Amino acid sequence: MREKGKEVWKKYKKSILIFLAFFMLSVLMEVQERDSHSITENNSLKRAEAGNGERTESLSLRIPEMEEETEYWVIVPERLLTEEERQAAFDKAEAEIDEGFRGENADLSAVSRPVVVRSVYNNGLVEAEWLFSDYSVINPDGTLIEDKIPEDGCIMTANVTLSCQGQERIYEFPFRIVRREMDRGEKTFQEIGAYIRDQGNLEGEDELKLPETANGMAVEWTETKTHTGILFLFLGTLAAFLVQASERSKLNEKRKKREHRLMLQYPEMVNKLSLLLGAGMTMEKAWEKVTTTYAVEKERRKGTPKEAYEEMQITLREIRDGMAERTAYERFGERCQLRPYRKLAALIVQNLRKGSRGLTSLMEAEAEEAFEQRKNLAKKLGEEAGTKLLLPMMMSLGVIIVIIMVPAVISFYKG
Repeated sequence: MREKGKEVWKKYKKSILIFLAFFMLSVLMEVQERDSHSITENNSLKRAEAGNGERTESLSLRIPEMEEETEYWVIVPERLLTEEERQAAFDKAEAEIDEGFRGENADLSAVSRPVVVRSVYNNGLVEAEWLFSDYSVINPDGTLIEDKIPEDGCIMTANVTLSCQGQERIYEFPFRIVRREMDRGEKTFQEIGAYIRDQGNLEGEDELKLPETANGMAVEWTETKTHTGILFLFLGTLAAFLVQASERSKLNEKRKKREHRLMLQYPEMVNKLSLLLGAGMTMEKAWEKVTTTYAVEKERRKGTPKEAYEEMQITLREIRDGMAERTAYERFGERCQLRPYRKLAALIVQNLRKGSRGLTSLMEAEAEEAFEQRKNLAKKLGEEAGTKLLLPMMMSLGVIIVIIMVPAVISFYKG
C-alpha cells in the first residue's frame, strides 16, 4: 500500500503541490475578506480624508419586509472640510505659493529666471488656476520670453484662483521681471533666435533669411552632414555579421541535434548487430540485414529517417560498389563523428584484420556499455528538463505573490 502511495505521489506530485498552493491561497483570501469590514459598528462607511477623492463600495442590501436582497453600489465621498479647515487650507496654499513661486530667483523684485507654476497645493487639497497680466514676456508655464523683456524690466501681476471643495479665494500679488545677465555666448544665441523669429513672421517671403552677424560677430552657416552612407555601411557590415553568426548558430544547433539522435540510436543499432553476429552471420551480412530491415520499416511506416541507419546504408552501398570493407567502416565512423561510432568502426576493422573470432563477445560488451550510456543520457536529459521548469515555476510563484498582496494592499487603503 505504501509503495502504491509513493507511485501516486511521484506521478501527481506537481499537480498536488499546485492544488495545495491555490487551496491555501483561497483560504487566506477568504479569511482576509472575512476580517475586513467596510461598515463600522454604528452602521456607517468611513470616508477618505479630504483630498484623497471618493471611492465606490459594493454592499449587499437586504430588506426583510420586501424579502429581497440585492447588490448596492455606494459612492463614498471624501470628508468635507469645515469652514475653518477650508480657510486654513487656503492659507497654507498661499504660503506654499509665496515659498515656491520664485523658483531660483532670490526674490520677486527681480525675476530673471522661470517661476514655478503649480496646479495643486496643500497635498492636492487646493486647486489653482493661474492668470498673468501680460503674456508678452512670460508664458503660461512660468518660463520667460527673454528677448521680449524691456531693458528696465516690467511689473507683472499674478492672479491665482484657489478652489477647495466648491469654495474659491482669489490670491493676487505683483512681481517684477528683469533681464538676466547673460554672457557673450548667450547674448549671441539670443540675438540669433530673435532674428530668425522676426524673419519667420514676415509675410509673402519664400525664403527664411539667416543672420550674417550677431552681437557684433560674423556668423557662418553650413549644412550638417549626417554621413548616412557610412552609417548604412556599418549597418550592412553588422547585418552581414549577424546573419553569418545566426547561420553558424543554426548549423551548430542542427549538428548538436543530429549528434543527440545518433547517441540515442547507437545502443539499438549495436544490439541488433550483436544479436545477428551471435546467430552466426558475418559482419557484412549482419550489416546488410540491419540496413535492409530499416529500409523496409521506413518505407512501410513512412517514419522519420534515423541518422545512424542512413549512414549504415551509405556504407553498404560503398561496399557493394567495390570499396574495401575496412575503408567503408572507417568512413562510417568519420561521418558519424562521435566517439562510440569511431570505437565501433575501429573494433570492426581490427577484427577484419585479425579474423572475426571473439567479435561476438566484444560486440555484446559494447552493446551493454552503449545501454549504460543511454541510461546516463536519459538521466541528464531529465535534469535539464527540471532546470527548464524553474522559470515557469518562478513565474507561477510571482503570480501567487501578486494575488496575495493585491487584496491586502487594497484592504489597507480602504481601511
